[in-house]
Formats: sequence, C-alpha cells, structure tokens
Amino acid sequence: MLNAMIGKSLLAGLFCLSLCPAVMGGPADAIKAAQTDLRVFCPAAGERDIQWSALLYLNQTAGAEVFVALFHPSPVFTLDLKSSADSQFHLARIGLPQTLAPSALVDSLTARLFFDRTYDLVVCGADNPADSARLISLVMPRAVAETADTSVSFRLRRVFFCGRATAGKADIILDDRELFEKFDERTKELDQAFGAEGPRSYRAGQLRRYSRIPLTAADAIGVEGFTSGLDLFRLPDMVTRMPVDSAVRRDILAGLDRSRSYLRASAGQIDFSSRQIHLLAAAARESGRIGRLVDSLSTAEKEPLVARMARQYAAKVNRAFLAAVGLDWNSRLETVKTPTGHIVKLMLDLRVTGESPIDLSSLLLHLPGKPAAAIDTISVTILPHQRFRREFPIQWDRIDSLNAPTDSLRFTAQVSVEGVPLDLDVPLHQYADMDLSMAFLPGYTFLSPFTESDVTALAQPFEWQLQITKPYRSEVDGRLTVEAPDGIVVGSFDSKIVMPEGMTTKYINLYLGAGRSMRTDVKTVRAALEVGGQLVAETFAPVRVVRCAIPAAINIAFVPDPEGRLEDFLRMAKAPATPMTPHSLMLANLEKFDLIIVGPEPTSYRDRLQDVRPRLREFVKNGGEILILGQSFGLSDDIYDFSIHAAYTEIPPAPRTVTPGHPLLKTPYAVDPARLDSLLGEVGFAWPAQVSGGTELVAAGELGSYLTVVTAGDGHVVYCGLPLLEMAARLDLEAIHLLANLIDFGHGE
Repeated sequence: MLNAMIGKSLLAGLFCLSLCPAVMGGPADAIKAAQTDLRVFCPAAGERDIQWSALLYLNQTAGAEVFVALFHPSPVFTLDLKSSADSQFHLARIGLPQTLAPSALVDSLTARLFFDRTYDLVVCGADNPADSARLISLVMPRAVAETADTSVSFRLRRVFFCGRATAGKADIILDDRELFEKFDERTKELDQAFGAEGPRSYRAGQLRRYSRIPLTAADAIGVEGFTSGLDLFRLPDMVTRMPVDSAVRRDILAGLDRSRSYLRASAGQIDFSSRQIHLLAAAARESGRIGRLVDSLSTAEKEPLVARMARQYAAKVNRAFLAAVGLDWNSRLETVKTPTGHIVKLMLDLRVTGESPIDLSSLLLHLPGKPAAAIDTISVTILPHQRFRREFPIQWDRIDSLNAPTDSLRFTAQVSVEGVPLDLDVPLHQYADMDLSMAFLPGYTFLSPFTESDVTALAQPFEWQLQITKPYRSEVDGRLTVEAPDGIVVGSFDSKIVMPEGMTTKYINLYLGAGRSMRTDVKTVRAALEVGGQLVAETFAPVRVVRCAIPAAINIAFVPDPEGRLEDFLRMAKAPATPMTPHSLMLANLEKFDLIIVGPEPTSYRDRLQDVRPRLREFVKNGGEILILGQSFGLSDDIYDFSIHAAYTEIPPAPRTVTPGHPLLKTPYAVDPARLDSLLGEVGFAWPAQVSGGTELVAAGELGSYLTVVTAGDGHVVYCGLPLLEMAARLDLEAIHLLANLIDFGHGE
C-alpha cells in the first residue's frame, strides 16, 4: 500500500507531459536538455546536504535532469513534490516515521521516481559522518537494477560523494562562488520553484571536492569528469531492442536521427531567430511522430519503458520549441461564489513575445480512457506581440454526469505554432497547497500572566506577523480573515490582499490583545485567505499564557540558529539579548555579557566559533556562562579541559534524571525532564553528547547525556541536547520552564 501511494504521488507530479504554464530559461538550455536523457539523483538528509553546486553544473553543462530526495523525520509518511517550470529539477520532501527505515523504502521509491529506470549518476554528501554513511548505503543497493521491461536493463554508472577527501587525480573540484555566479539566472529560477529549498548563498572561497566511489574494480580508474564515458542519450539503444518489425524499427531510428540533427543545428543559431524556430519546429514534428508511432506499438497492459521515454523526449523538444517561439501563458480554473451557487470559470491568458503567430483552436477536456472532448471552439490567431485574455464558463453539471473522478480530469488549450500542435495544460485548481501558503511568524507565541499589580489592566497587547507566499507568475486578489478564540481580540488590519505577478511574498502585521479570561489553556488563532469566495489558504498557530521569568539584569548574547527559533523564544520571554555576528564574535567585548547562548546547528558560524576558542575560554574563566544547545559537531573541543562530542539522532532515548536536586532543575521552576519523553518522540530528534567531566543532570542512555553542566574557572558551560526550542514551539510548559532555568542559571551551582 505504501509503495503504491508513493508511486501515484510521484507519477502524478513528475511526468505530466503537457507543457508548463511558463517555460523558464532561454532556448539554449531547453535544447541542451532535449539532447540527453541523463538523470542525476541526489539523496539528502537535510537541506544543507543538497549538492546544488554539482547539480547546477551537471544540468547546465550536460543537460541532465535532476532529482533530489530530501528525507526528514515525521510522525507519519508524507511526500511533498515540487518541480521547476521546465521539469528539469524535481525536489521530493519525504517524511519518514521512526518505525520505517529509509533503506527499506528507497529502493521502491527510486524505482517509481524513475519509472523503473534507475538513475545514471548519484551525487551526495553530508557533514555528519552518520548521515554520510546512511546516504551512501541508500544508493549502493541500486548499483545494479533490473527493470520490469525484460528487453532492457539499466545499471547505475557513477556515484560521487562530496566530502573531505584527500586530493587525487580522480577527484572533481568545484568552486561554489564561481558556479553560483555563472549560473545566477538558473539559481533564481530554482529559488522561485523551491522557495527555501532552492539554492542559497555561497560562502566565498568554498571548494567542494567530489570523490568517486567505485562500483567495480574497473570503475576506480580513468575518471575525467562526472559524465565522461556515459551514454547521454539511451533512447536509440532502447529502440533497437524493441520486438517489432525491422522496417518499423529503422523508421523510428531514422526519425530520431533526423529530429536530433535538427536539434543540434538549432543550437548553433541565434536565440529566437526565425532559422532556429524553423529547425525546432521540424524537430518537434518528427519527435511527435515518433512518440505516436512508438505508443501505437504498445500492446502490453503495462506501458513499455521505451514508450515513456519517447514521449518524454517529444515533450522536451516541444519545450525547446516553445522557448524559442516566445509564447508566455498563464491559465487556471477558478471557482466563483454567486447568489445562485458556485460557477467554474476557465481563465486563459496568452502573450506572444516572439515573431511567429499562434493559432488557438479549442479548449479540450481529457477523461481517462476516452477521446478528448471540446468544451469550447475558439479559432483565434494571436499575432506577434499581442495578448489574448478571456474567461470561459464551464458547465460543471455536465462534467459531473460523466462520473469521472475529479482528480483524473485534465483541461488543455490546443494551439498550433508553425504547424506544430501543442497542448497547454490548465491546472485544475489555481492554488494548490504547495503553490499558495500562509504562516504565522513565529509559528507560536506565549504571553506573560497578569500580575497582582495589574489590577487595572484589562488586556495585554501583543503583535504577530503573517506571511503569504505565492508563485512568481500568479496573481492574487483576495480577502484575509483572522479568527481568534475567546479571550483574544484582533485589532484592525487591511483585509484586502492584492499580490500582482512578480510578487512572491507579502507580510501583514497583526495587533492583538489578550484578556484576563485567557487563563493558561492553549488557544488557537486562525487566518484564512479567500479568492472569489473560495478558500485558497489557511493556517493555525497556538498561543498560551506561560510563566517564564528571566531577570532583566542578565546581559545575554546569542549565536542564532539558522531558523531563528532561539531569537523568537528570547523575544517572547522578553529577555534582553544581543545577536552575535561572526564579526562581533571576533571583536566584541565579551566581558559585558553574563551569558552567551549558542543556538542549535549554527552551521554558518562553525569556523568562526572554532577561531574564537581562546576568547571563549577566557570568558568562562572570568565567570561567564555559555549555554550550548543541540549540535551535530563538537563546538567545545579543546576549548577547556573537557570535550563535548555531540551527535544527531532520530531515535532519541527517553530522558532519565540523574541529579534531581541540581539548581538547573528547580530554580526558578521545578522541572521533571521525564515528562518530556512523549514530546521527544513527537519531535523525533535530539542531540545527545558524550561529555568528559562536569555534572550529568539528564542522561540519554548509551548515547551519552542530554544535559550536563561543567565548571571551568569561575564560570560554567552547560550543554543541552534536548530539542527544547521545538518543544517550546508546541507550548509545552516543562520545556519552556527548563529553557528559562538554563538562561537564568548564571551565578554558579
């Protein structure tokens, strides 16, 4: 059942062969992509493990199609798939329950992700040694893979790992800065497609070394590059294996050769020139004929792999043709609420930016197992540099009478350019979950309780921010509503939300007030966005009254975590805190602070924290306190006469209190870490550590300690490997109180 669910999700998301609403990048990129069927796979344990440098390089230099699988812990299995506009990059975020090992899933997952045809090349890497070993183990079982199609077998050809390898002639060295600057436009497109999961900034001077992992003894020698020695286009070899009449096979191979020769010739022309368009039109006509011919030969119940590859090749050629023609289009189905009920309208918007006229003939409805049905005949010619916009009412009642599953319906606009017919796919819903979203920033908040001196206060004000995100090319004209539970009042705000094309993010500041009737229960605030009376996005966030007293006299500096959760908590707790930059860590006067907090996984600060070890040692020796929250690397090694060797685990042991009477567990709040056990399982990760010296307060079984305090000079270093910030985001009192104790602990044992 699980495998079937994965397969359906991936097949639906990755290989819709209709053209995308907008073809991004110039014709050169699309032509290069059409000339190869090379596929690259990048499994990753976290966003920072995605090898964007190598993936961009392979896509831009070899036209490789890139697939990224990002695994993360989750209470239940989840799969969220996004693709770039040109279908050359695909990112699948896969949530795995603790009870399901990734190695048990990856084989069937990649088989469906690649339609039973294994990937040609794997590029992976991870900072954490445990993650490194796991990623390699995920791909190695697929080194030799037989497909369901007995006429052909595919074998994984290359595996490269990005790590701290010794320099050698078989290694490939890439410069992050050089590649990100060279492929700047491509990087921006992926940012648009994947949001936070796309390529991010580089660190100047960072070199990545990719070392090849031999699959056989023969593979260990003669490496000149990622793709040297690989067959970049395998469809002709597939055709030669087809069990068909030799004359038919020769016809298909000759057609493939003609189509590819047109592609190669078009690559040498000036972009958007009439000569390039004519050559690509010829390539599109020939590839379309080949796709139909191969498809007509498919008689088995399961579609042969060669038929899928032929259709994918035709789709890539069409994308290259469309990119050269200059057809920019956007369309959607929109549900509108009227006094007589809901009506469905198809919104069509086409702009011709090139020199070739576009013939728009009809709108089609596609049903599984049936011929396409025309729902409207248009017969319009759109001239160069003109725009066509129109709304078409859809008789949904008539469609309902066909008894077709809603998720199987597909609408297309049929156009013709240079005699080449193209079907432009119309999304069934304008705003899918992954297209338009809202979120409270931060995703939770807690408030201080009313004190006895606040006898005249009826409410305490607080602020919250709402973030709305949408695709670059879509438009939003809607209405925002915010609903609060009893005890919370929402102030006035502009409920009209207008986001034109080109705008991807909008922030709304909300002003609220909490009354005495809030008590201490967790309350939920809801925000919803409607367009044309249709709910297109909503989000929820919890709020609670919590006692979390942090003395204002404590001067706090903090090294932020990448997601900013530490800063959110300190702001809510009204703690006076100064964020540290890599520069201020080196030059600021640390003696003016009582406490330095190092947030979880401060990846970009790692090198600088190692550089300032003497300064931190002196700070603690003179009575300062350092609180280190969960890390996957040993920040404190060699700073003092002790070491902290931390590690990330997705199966955290139950916490066991070792020193119950320690001030950290009773001042100012009495805390029982054992009560965090069930919540620890929900969060699904922790950073236990092996700490030499000091006092262990909370143990993590054989993995080490969750909480240890070490005296060094006149000060202390506290390590906490519990995911307290994630627990606090769920408004757990025990986690919030333990964080308050850790911050307040600044005057010795």
